[in-house]
Amino acid sequence: MGRRGSNGIRTSVSIAGGEEIDVTDAMNRVGANADLRQFLDRAIVLEDQRRDAAKGVKDVLDEAQGAGFDRKALTLLLKRHFEDDTQRAARKATETALELMERALGDFITSPLGEAARASMHA
Repeated sequence: MGRRGSNGIRTSVSIAGGEEIDVTDAMNRVGANADLRQFLDRAIVLEDQRRDAAKGVKDVLDEAQGAGFDRKALTLLLKRHFEDDTQRAARKATETALELMERALGDFITSPLGEAARASMHA
């Protein structure tokens, strides 16, 4: 049966007497599926490359650790190398807050109340 477009060409079909399918829509979906497949294939290749690169970084850090370098420090240096200005500013603000807290705690420990607290912990 099927519908016919303005040019007289049938635009829908019924497969095995089932629901009619618009051929134009089906063809568009096939094109979209091909586009989707290309995007997926590209993403898969990039993900494989990312995993290979991550393994390479791990291997280099393992080698550096074996040569006596601190792995955590190297990882921090690597992370800092790739910080943008916003990330760098946030890290520095956190470091400043940490220093202030450490100083405040240091002052507390040498205060009479801090010494009493420390003495009660060792009692």
